Amino acid sequence: MKTLLFTLSLFATTFVFPGEAFPVSALPSLWVAGERPTNWAKGELYIIECWASWCGPCMQVIPHIEQLWQTLKSEQVHVIGVNVGERHTPEAIRALLAKQTTPPTYALAADHGNNLKRYLKFTGIPFAVVVRDGEVIWRGHPARLTVRLLRSLKNPIPTTVPQSPAKFK
Repeated sequence: MKTLLFTLSLFATTFVFPGEAFPVSALPSLWVAGERPTNWAKGELYIIECWASWCGPCMQVIPHIEQLWQTLKSEQVHVIGVNVGERHTPEAIRALLAKQTTPPTYALAADHGNNLKRYLKFTGIPFAVVVRDGEVIWRGHPARLTVRLLRSLKNPIPTTVPQSPAKFK
């Protein structure tokens, strides 16, 4: 019973409900490659992917994220890879990633102070969130992201409440 309660408490403290705000100011200020957005472009998707150089699964998922970005960048899907919790210089991060078989060409930032990790309340890496219009709309392991999922998040089926039918005479 204690294990179940502990597991539920972890879930409750790390879960982000759809629509939770993610201001652009929550992004790290140390930029490694690309440009830091000054605002979220309306209707565009932003994948924020968190990783560390010592994390094998993080390094393994980078080619997957690169492939997604190459496929979807013309559809206003952006990727920002964030090195979390390490103290590498931007030059060291670029050199490390250049050794990858498929180095990332998307934007990169470094979060030396783990501020993003605290803000998003995640406990493990690799980790990603998808942001649209300043709101988190998806979170989880970046390997679970697919072209189909991202397209459905970018262009959700509108949900409208039907009007009350006219009264029958």
